[in-house]
Amino acid sequence: MARKTNAKPLSATPEPAAEATRRDIRSPEFFSIYTNDIHVQTSPWDMRCIFGEITDPITAGQTVLTVKQLGEFRMSLQLAKKLTMIMLEQLRDYEERFGEIPVPQPKT
Repeated sequence: MARKTNAKPLSATPEPAAEATRRDIRSPEFFSIYTNDIHVQTSPWDMRCIFGEITDPITAGQTVLTVKQLGEFRMSLQLAKKLTMIMLEQLRDYEERFGEIPVPQPKT
C-alpha cells in the first residue's frame, strides 16, 4: 500500500470554518483498485475518467493493446481542476523528497 503524505481531501463545498472538523466514514460500497491506464473524456459540464489495467502489454510485432476497464468516475470540471492542482502539489513534494519520477518516452 502506498504511503500517504500531505494528503488533502477534495470537496465540492467551500472550505469549512476554522473550528469545523472533518469526519470521514466509509460507505459499504467503498472499493480500492489498481490502475495503470486511464481514458479521459470531457464535456461542457463534466469530466469522465475510465480506469483500466493493461492485461497484455504490446510486444514486438503486436498492434493491439488489451486494457480491462475496471470502472469510471465522473466529476464537475471545477472539482477536476482542484484535483489537478492537488495532484501537481503532491508530485512536486514527492520529487523534492525522493528525486524525479521517470516517465517512459515514446519510441520514434
